[in-house]
Amino acid sequence: MKNYSRSNYLKSFIEFNSLTGNKSNMFCINKNESKEHRNKKFEICCELIDNGFEAFTEVIFKDKSRADIVCFDNKGNGKIIEIAKSEKEKSIKNKLNKYNIEFDLEFIKR
Repeated sequence: MKNYSRSNYLKSFIEFNSLTGNKSNMFCINKNESKEHRNKKFEICCELIDNGFEAFTEVIFKDKSRADIVCFDNKGNGKIIEIAKSEKEKSIKNKLNKYNIEFDLEFIKR
């Protein structure tokens, strides 16, 4: 059984509107990302959805930061997934630190 109160709380940090999409389990792309980045993001989302996660792409948070993928498990736990190719570890940590501490964070190199 899904813990809606936990996931609803975490979703309160997300800017939901018709311009950014943010529809559950639908794939959104950013026109500035590479084909390789887009394909990796799609691959990860398919795996998440196949394993029962609710996934969102190109998520814009209320503080205007953006994440490649945000997903929720059936317990309502949220995770931010960022995909990068050549960023240095310090740059990655700085990027991940800007997100809400309530989310688990995962960085995937492609």
